[in-house]
Amino acid sequence: MATGDLCQVADVKAFLSITGSSDDALLQTLVTNASAFVNNYCNRNLLSASYIEPRNGVGGDRLPFRQYPVTNVASVTIDGQTIPASASPHGFGYVFDDDMLYLRGGLFPRGVQNVVIAYTAGFDTVPADLSQATVEIVATKYKRRTDLHVSGKTLNGEVISYTMADVPASCKTVLANYQRRYMA
Repeated sequence: MATGDLCQVADVKAFLSITGSSDDALLQTLVTNASAFVNNYCNRNLLSASYIEPRNGVGGDRLPFRQYPVTNVASVTIDGQTIPASASPHGFGYVFDDDMLYLRGGLFPRGVQNVVIAYTAGFDTVPADLSQATVEIVATKYKRRTDLHVSGKTLNGEVISYTMADVPASCKTVLANYQRRYMA
């Protein structure tokens, strides 16, 4: 499994009932490419990673994170000044939840890249529905690899049609739950 992959080749092989290993390299490439596609489609990185983001202060007491769910905030600085984590429910400092940074007792002053946030965000373990959607995207690409331009054919009097969608509709439904909520 390559870094950043949202499913494993073994899961794809089980889904497709493939027992041999002759297509393992191809399947690995498809898994890696489908994982990148899913991250791009969702407009965010889904797996846990560390980020340092310079941000524009907006004059409010909150800033949405670009990546989420946030698991740790290492530091917050405003105009070069380190802001402490709030030590109490009413004390000055920052607090955060999965997707938002809050400043208690102050505002993020308006400015161009005057706020710098260092944090960790993303899933440590890929959610099952997201992994399955990636498996199904890979399976679709794998099955279509030999007939990319076929939109239909007749075989023994039966008409067989192929959907030309990039992603199965059921996968789009799952991915919609993981798309970036805020344009930060």
